[in-house]
Amino acid sequence: MAARREAQMKVGIAKAMITPAVKGKILGVRHELYAKALLLEDGETRVVLITADISLFGKDAADAIRERVQRLTGIPGGHVMLAASHNHSSAATTMLDRWSGLSCAPDEHYFWYFVDRIVGMVFQASQNMVEARIGAGKGNAKLNINRWVQTPEGAKWAPNPDAPDDPEISVLRIDDASGAPLAMLVNFAAHASVLTWGKYISADFPGYLQDAIEKLYDGRVEAFFVNGASGDLKVNWLRTREDRKIDFVYCSEEAGARRIGYAIAGEAVKVFEMTETSCLAGLSVASTKVSFPMLSAPTADEVRKELEERRRKGTEAPWDAEWAARIIPELESGAAPKTIEGEIQCVAIAGKIMLLALPGEVFVEVGLRLKQMSPVEDLFIVGYANGYVGYLASDKSLREDGNKPRYNWHRFFWYPACFAEGTEQVMIDAAEQVFRQVAKKAE
Repeated sequence: MAARREAQMKVGIAKAMITPAVKGKILGVRHELYAKALLLEDGETRVVLITADISLFGKDAADAIRERVQRLTGIPGGHVMLAASHNHSSAATTMLDRWSGLSCAPDEHYFWYFVDRIVGMVFQASQNMVEARIGAGKGNAKLNINRWVQTPEGAKWAPNPDAPDDPEISVLRIDDASGAPLAMLVNFAAHASVLTWGKYISADFPGYLQDAIEKLYDGRVEAFFVNGASGDLKVNWLRTREDRKIDFVYCSEEAGARRIGYAIAGEAVKVFEMTETSCLAGLSVASTKVSFPMLSAPTADEVRKELEERRRKGTEAPWDAEWAARIIPELESGAAPKTIEGEIQCVAIAGKIMLLALPGEVFVEVGLRLKQMSPVEDLFIVGYANGYVGYLASDKSLREDGNKPRYNWHRFFWYPACFAEGTEQVMIDAAEQVFRQVAKKAE
């Protein structure tokens, strides 16, 4: 067995404002949006985690950022991990985005501004490397809840305290060589949709979570947030309606986002303060491309009939007609895809801490299973990572849904259908593969 290299770990930290211009349907900015870079180097390998107060990184954005980062800094594109907070109050950051509440159409100018800001930020981080000590810890905050209830008519949108959730908060602590804190990475699973889509730009609860941490440490600690397996989880903030049913609280004011962000930050700070750091050394990275299976596609005539029915009932969504116009020729020519490719990526720190990046909205049951099979105690599940592909549901939920999935998200990205049962096992198999690869490299 080869001897472990003992080079001292170094870290570089930088951030950049990525708030878009106020125009069109946007009325103002309630909370600025930021991207942040956490660059790690062990003398042989460099890895950078990029977080951003956005809904998603599309494949186009991920490819552009990775290519430019590699050209400017020499960091391999495959060593760049891109993690969106899944903030529902941001602007479009992919040229395929038709579902952002603040952007009805992609903005090419903002797209390249966004890419350039992130690439420049990574370069800045690479120029400010310092020796670092690293540690990880866990906490518990019952601040998320499953958002689906199974009924005889199918899954219904509602708070479900009896369904799976994951209250675990994972915290990565990074100190300088003297032990003074430099950065805190918080990993928690909940949709960043306290504000829902509206007319104001905001970073939602992850923005306030990071604010609270940075204010507490007088700006000496940079806070990062990565969302976890939250495809079916919302924040646990509920109300009793007039009909006495329990429902989620939606709000247009920042007080709600601040309340949840500060509450999660409180638990994260407790874990951070109790976490010891050490001179861990050794970085390893692995990734694999996978094919997610899809439900059987409808026929072109079925698509036409459904669109006509939606128009008759007045239930047609803004993207339905465009989806139909794009997908019908593919169905008629036989060119409609039967699988969609995604990337599963893993970064290991000294073989003891792992970040597992998944390209979409992973259901919590899958996240819990991944944690159970993890070869390390400290596994950070990074959802909404790299090139977003959609909802990555559990096999159990897909069996319950049958041919009527609870989401019609496939129309946002012009897929012929949603993912099918077997999606969960694809992620499990890929995770096992990258776990083995990073472990072997760490030997």
